Amino acid sequence: MKRLIKRLILICAPFVAACSSSKETVVDLCPNILADDSMLESSYFAAGAPASLKNEKYRVKINEALLDCAENEGKLTARIEPEFLIAKGMAYDGEVSFSYYIAAVDENKKVIAKKVYEYKSKNALEKGFSVFSDNDGVTIDVMAKDKEKYTFYIGLQLNEQQLEYNRSKKSWLN
Repeated sequence: MKRLIKRLILICAPFVAACSSSKETVVDLCPNILADDSMLESSYFAAGAPASLKNEKYRVKINEALLDCAENEGKLTARIEPEFLIAKGMAYDGEVSFSYYIAAVDENKKVIAKKVYEYKSKNALEKGFSVFSDNDGVTIDVMAKDKEKYTFYIGLQLNEQQLEYNRSKKSWLN
């Protein structure tokens, strides 16, 4: 919310006098959130089948991640709510299952917190595709005084085969 509020104030300031004359200062409490392109999307194939379009069950892409931060007693609590786009493949069998991670990394590139979350659903893709948010969100705490030293990362939790496949293919939903 803080990032969104900050952007809205910057956008409306030139157009609305009330925005530019406001005495309220909005401070961006949130660290950056980044992702490796090869972990933002993936195809999931029928078990034991080669990676091809006819064996693709579904594709998942992290569409965006909303970030809301709050400071309390020296701790910064970051709530991250990812949005996913899922598209049906030719071998879709009615079930969707994937994992994603959110991690906090310090300035030395050391992972200080990482959580993996699972999504499972039956008949999620009745219309061929679906967009959904993890409305529960994910909460990660870091020390507020050092927030600029942290970066959050989000991505699909992939095995080596999926990662190699992703790195060899181009983006499918641009």
